[in-house]
Amino acid sequence: MIGPKEIAELAARRSAPHPNSKHWHANSKQACESGFGGEVVFARMFGLPLDLFAMTDRPGGDDGIDFEVPLIGRAKPLTIDVKTATSDPWTLLVNQRTLRYNAELFVCMAHMPHGYRCMGWAWRSDVLKTRLADHFNKGKGSECHRIFPAQLRTVQKLCDLFAYRADEWIVGPA
Repeated sequence: MIGPKEIAELAARRSAPHPNSKHWHANSKQACESGFGGEVVFARMFGLPLDLFAMTDRPGGDDGIDFEVPLIGRAKPLTIDVKTATSDPWTLLVNQRTLRYNAELFVCMAHMPHGYRCMGWAWRSDVLKTRLADHFNKGKGSECHRIFPAQLRTVQKLCDLFAYRADEWIVGPA
C-alpha cells in the first residue's frame, strides 16, 4: 500500500534528477509530490497498476504517459496522462511541452487539503482546441492549455469508457 510517506519518498526520488532544469522552480518538489499522489489515487480508483520504475529510475520519466489501458475493439491501449491541480479552481493545465508526447486522454485530479478528487477528463483534441497562455508567468516554454472543471468530461463518462477494458485477466470462451 502506498501512503503519504511513500508518496513523498517516491516523489523525491522522481524529482532528484531535475533540480537544474530550466523548468524547475521553488514549488517543483511540492508539485511533484502532489502530481504523483494524484496518479496513485487515480490508479486506486480504477484498479490500474503504477509504473514505479518510470517514477523513479528513468531519467526521462514516463514520457508523458502515466497509464495504458487496453480497451475492447482497439488495437493499441488508450494512453492517459494524469495532471494534478493544487489550487482552486482545480483546472486541467497541460503544458505545451507535454503535448510532444502521445497521451490521448488527460485526467484532472485536484489535490485538496484533505485528499484528492477526480475533477474530470479531456481528450487530447479537446486540450488542443484551448488557447495557449503563460498561466505561471515563467515565460517561453511554460505556456499551458487550460480547461476549467465545468468544461471537463465527467468521471461517469470515464467509467463508461473503462467499461470496455480488456485487461489480461479477462478471458473469453475457451
